[in-house]
Amino acid sequence: MQRAAAKKAGKVWTAFTQIAITEKMRNDNLLLQNCYAIYANSRYEVHLFMQPSAVGAWMQCAVRSHADMWPIDWSILQRIKNEIFSPGALALELYPEQANEWPAKINVRIFYVAPTTFEIPFGLHLPGAWGRSDG
Repeated sequence: MQRAAAKKAGKVWTAFTQIAITEKMRNDNLLLQNCYAIYANSRYEVHLFMQPSAVGAWMQCAVRSHADMWPIDWSILQRIKNEIFSPGALALELYPEQANEWPAKINVRIFYVAPTTFEIPFGLHLPGAWGRSDG
């Protein structure tokens, strides 16, 4: 999307809609070959990839801004998670060790949505978090 068109389209945040992934899209873009789904709104595009694990299936979410026009900070990722999954969904953003960093030249943020059966054993919801005295 051209920057001017992206800026005009993104003035108002719109609802996310699912984009059908065609065989042509998968053949033309290697990153889409294992893509589970794509969602987009007026500002962002989110590619979802199913990640099986011992605790259940996680959903990897790769978020890009159209034409790199819009910031992708924590509040944006939270809003995207809430709108595509639900406000009750648990998501984590991971930072790998340097040897495993993705050498991408694009502005992308990745977070993982946990299986509904997964309970995180640490975090702000627990007593004592952030030095609270209730721990």
